[in-house]
Amino acid sequence: MNNPDPTLPVAEKKERKMPVCIQKLKAWADTHLTYERLIILDAVLAVIHVTTMCIVWIQWLMLFTLVFIRGTRMFLWGWSKRTQQPVWYDREYKFRKYSTWFYFPIALGFQVLTMFTNYCKNANDEYSCRMAYFFTFLVLLILYVPIDLLLYRIVSNNYATKFPNGVTKEEQPAA
Repeated sequence: MNNPDPTLPVAEKKERKMPVCIQKLKAWADTHLTYERLIILDAVLAVIHVTTMCIVWIQWLMLFTLVFIRGTRMFLWGWSKRTQQPVWYDREYKFRKYSTWFYFPIALGFQVLTMFTNYCKNANDEYSCRMAYFFTFLVLLILYVPIDLLLYRIVSNNYATKFPNGVTKEEQPAA
């Protein structure tokens, strides 16, 4: 805030100190959660996805999000790193951006569809089965959202560092 009268004292801002555990966590994240290591996080999430899918008796709709969202993200990361072309970094960034925001509703919709059509079909108490299934996956997806936002932030920071003005038409391949 501008002080119009220089004779008046200016309130000094106090520097907020982060707790030591948060400082250590931030330092660890800055060191280990990098764009180069993003594939490791995606692979761990894919293994968790497959494990969860096996626990709930191979619900095939879960393959859609695994292959068409997680698999595409991993492919685009690898292809961007391999080709080092701006257009692939741009595609990876845009796909990650849109899939981050649409993953939760798509996955939740598939889980609701699975819950009604397949998983609780032969249960003794269908209502209890559906509620347990729904809330279990709701909690898992809510826990997943911050992880997905973190992965998007890593890709976004890498993209902003490499292409501060975005990918220009000159960097796009000729059609």
